[in-house]
Amino acid sequence: MEIISNPIVFIGMPVYNSENTIRQTLESIVCQDYDEWKLLISDNFSTDLTREICQEFVELDDRITLHQQSENIGAWNNFIFVLEKSEGPYFKFQAADDVLSRDYLKSNVLELEVDSSILGSSSPDCWDWEYEEQKSPVIFELRGSQRYRLRTLRENCWRSNGLFYAIYRTNEIRNVITKEIFASKIAILDWLILARLVKAGNINRSKSGLMILGSNGASNSKELAWFNQLTSFRSKIFPYWGFFRLLKKSSGKLLIGASVEVLFWIIEMQLAHTKGLLWLILKKSGKGINTQ
Repeated sequence: MEIISNPIVFIGMPVYNSENTIRQTLESIVCQDYDEWKLLISDNFSTDLTREICQEFVELDDRITLHQQSENIGAWNNFIFVLEKSEGPYFKFQAADDVLSRDYLKSNVLELEVDSSILGSSSPDCWDWEYEEQKSPVIFELRGSQRYRLRTLRENCWRSNGLFYAIYRTNEIRNVITKEIFASKIAILDWLILARLVKAGNINRSKSGLMILGSNGASNSKELAWFNQLTSFRSKIFPYWGFFRLLKKSSGKLLIGASVEVLFWIIEMQLAHTKGLLWLILKKSGKGINTQ
């Protein structure tokens, strides 16, 4: 089946110090077999060669625009910046270390054009090391009743990266990504954004295409990068404070069954976080901890 209207996909790429990965990512976008896209790169005042690499691609393809921030505005503010500049019916966040198969855009635009009931669509995904080891990609999708969608997200949240970087209907993702949720400085903002989306509707998984996720982000760091991003004392102890309130405030009604799923999810996350805190305290005290 072919796409008749060929709608524009606006790709927003917030980047910072990504010289080691961004060339491969940009090459995967330029080589898409779907031509109707625009890419806005917002460089968050990088101190390496990221800007120079991006400029090479700007000069090669007029669908690519580079904006240089005059100072580091913060990672999530950079996400907001590219979203606010978006135009057209479809929008996709793009990480600077993720690689798309040649048919990624075409496969998922077709899904969105054919099925008006879905808010977004993505292809199967895997980490870069999984791709090298030829492991099976992640294929779960967030479809069904509101409770089932949120339960599926709860059970698969640690592998939901690919769905966060799906192609979405621009008006739908603008409805859920508000400055209020960024001002809250809550942890796992990407999970909150996905929860707000699936509260409202379905997120599809295409049978074709592939997204290869870079595995060197803060959430996968063996260091304390993720923990150190929690700036206040409360956020370090209760990083999910406000999650339920911010989810309920988004458009649409959160049904009772779905609310139960979310509350169980928050409890699970807090227990896991508390266990991690105890491990850090014991590690710093030099006593260690027996995880058996």
